[in-house]
Amino acid sequence: MTGAKRFEEALASGNTAIAISPNYPAPWINRGATLWYMGRFEQALGATAQAIALNPNSSQAWFNQGRILTTLGKFEDALSAYDRALLGDANVGYRLTLAQIWVNKSALLWRLEKNQEAVASADRAIGINPKSAEAWYNKALALMALNRYSDAVTAYEQASEIVPANADFWAGKGIALRFLEKYPEALVA
Repeated sequence: MTGAKRFEEALASGNTAIAISPNYPAPWINRGATLWYMGRFEQALGATAQAIALNPNSSQAWFNQGRILTTLGKFEDALSAYDRALLGDANVGYRLTLAQIWVNKSALLWRLEKNQEAVASADRAIGINPKSAEAWYNKALALMALNRYSDAVTAYEQASEIVPANADFWAGKGIALRFLEKYPEALVA
């Protein structure tokens, strides 16, 4: 339901699930995500904290906590939450969740200007899911910040092969080519 943006209905359904089984973390995780989508961040943190209390190894709960903390600008706390998510149950059969945790961590590291670490995190995501355009894009951004323009071009190209209609990928490639003084190529990127 959350994906359909039927937030109030999703909350009501989650509340019913919590009333039936208050010690089951999944409805708390879903409640936190729904509240986050609704912009009710403090309540979202409370719901994910409850999910974490019920299952401290829930990668999804820690991942959601990281996303909420990022939204609130609490970047170091978010980074800690992503690190904790990487130690949880995502390592057991949840490869796409694991890849997305690395993607979000790479974006946050780039934002914190920890660009070498951002590249390494993006590479971890790519190693798990090479079709993650977001991971390739995050890698390209960090490479640009490190003045590694040729490598950034390659990363932008990988991202644009996966999602050809994303203007940010093409614009980034053009900027990287401009820094490499490959002006004719930059014009057509």
